[in-house]
Amino acid sequence: MSVEEYRQKSELLMLRAGIKEEERFTIARFQSGLNYDIRDKVELLPYLDLNDFVQQCVRVEEQIRRKTSTKRNYPTTSEYRKDPKRKGNPIRYEKPQEKEKEKVRGKEKERERERNTFHKESSKETRGRETRCFKCGERGHYSFECPHKRSTYLLDHQNESEDSSSDSDTSISEEEALPCEGELLLVRRLLGSQSQELEQSQRENLFRTRCKIFENTCSLIVDSGSSCNYCSSRVVNKLALLTISHPKPYKLQWITEDEEIVVNTQVTIPISIGNYEENVLCDVVPMDAGHVLLGRP
Repeated sequence: MSVEEYRQKSELLMLRAGIKEEERFTIARFQSGLNYDIRDKVELLPYLDLNDFVQQCVRVEEQIRRKTSTKRNYPTTSEYRKDPKRKGNPIRYEKPQEKEKEKVRGKEKERERERNTFHKESSKETRGRETRCFKCGERGHYSFECPHKRSTYLLDHQNESEDSSSDSDTSISEEEALPCEGELLLVRRLLGSQSQELEQSQRENLFRTRCKIFENTCSLIVDSGSSCNYCSSRVVNKLALLTISHPKPYKLQWITEDEEIVVNTQVTIPISIGNYEENVLCDVVPMDAGHVLLGRP
């Protein structure tokens, strides 16, 4: 089997089996099936792709055929005899039977050539019907003989250019669209309001109001982020309120930025807001933001 026949058969088998692999794996598979004399020489030659590798194999095969044909054509049936009367180079004598044998052999070789050419033409016709190209999908040729390589490349670029032109047309149409008059019933993503978290300078929103302590108007802060009730030490001193020691003293730092404060006293304050009156137990701390701070219940 020649290299070309081996290539055609391997492509046909891969097509029937549905094998799709990288080109380097196909080259390695193809190389492992070559004859040793061709493989040893092709391994030393450089190649770019599978088609180039096959061409190198075909050239090596032709070189091997030429060498074998020259060895066969070398005359081996002649006899060399020395002329006893002449000196020098020997005289070549050929038998008449050998000439006839050579003529018969020449005729047989011509017949074999005619048969081979006939078989090759018939095999090409049958193989042309069976073979199919991997790239274009048409029958009658292989992928390395595909005439549609350039056309597919141009078609890909044409499709890309058409896609880019369609995108540009759509973008232009969007930019040139005029606003509709009347109520807009379609909510678009660009027109929808996106909620953003506002940066707050305080931990939580504070509610400020006024209250009365023993008929004295004081400022009141309601802080949902605090878990305790606090009263300013200035209010306690001015109103001379009675304080008690804290059952569980603790340290507090978020009221002032200087240092920690030890909370160790408590006071009960009568708070009235409108008609609402209540006695609230508060921790006494030095506080300038307000007189009373009520936290979460």
